[in-house]
Order: sequence, then C-alpha cells, then structure tokens
Amino acid sequence: METHAGAPLPSAAPNRPGATGEEHAAAFRGPCEQGSGAAPMERVIVIGSPGAGKSTFARRLRDERGLPLTYLDMIWHLPNGENVSREEFDARLDAALKGERWVIDGNYLRTLERRLERCDTVFFFDLPVEACLAGARSRRPGAE
Repeated sequence: METHAGAPLPSAAPNRPGATGEEHAAAFRGPCEQGSGAAPMERVIVIGSPGAGKSTFARRLRDERGLPLTYLDMIWHLPNGENVSREEFDARLDAALKGERWVIDGNYLRTLERRLERCDTVFFFDLPVEACLAGARSRRPGAE
C-alpha cells in the first residue's frame, strides 16, 4: 500500500487558514494523473480531519481516475436524518470493498482496519486546525 500521509505536502499545497478544499485538491492533482509513476491507486481511502477537503479531493480523484466513490457518511445516514443499523452499514461497506476499483471517503474508526487491509493507497489530510475550521465554515450557505 502506498501512503501519502508521511510525505510532505506538495509545495503548492495551500497549508493555510482559509484555503478551500478545491485548492487542496488542485495541489494534489499530480498524484492523480495517469502515467505519473505513482502506485496504481485502484482502491483508495481518503481520511483526515473534518473540513480538510477530503470530499473535494475524493470527487476529483473519482473524476480523474474513473473510480467509483463511496462516502461513508452517505451509507451511515438516511435521508430522513436517522442512521442505518451497524449491520446494514457493514453490509454496505463490505459491498463497496469487494469492488476491484474504488475511492472510499470517511473516517469511521471502527471500520478503518478493514479498509486499510483492502486498499492500495491512503490519503491522510492532516491540516492545521485553522485550515479545517475555514473549510467547515465554507460549507455553510452564505459563507465567504
């Protein structure tokens, strides 16, 4: 498994308060491109702090690599605000993990080991608190 967490951020990465998820995704564009010499990135997990730009990055990775994308929040939360049972969550996650190619976005520590065993690449977004707070604030309607 190739881990991008231990490597320093690319020099263009906006490791600053107020940087948007799109800016973070753009900074990581290089590893997502075909022919970059990087690992195949066929089964990818994206984890890290809330507001760090994980979902924006996961969407970009999906679009550039043609990988199916699963959001753990979307399999845990029902449209009416309730949650599925743990058994249902695990069944849905297992179905996603059985695929040969995918991106899975989300933390959910209880299932991290299963995802780590199956993935070939991990992107860990470990950004300063100020950057994550700015990212979370930018999600609000009318946010600057």
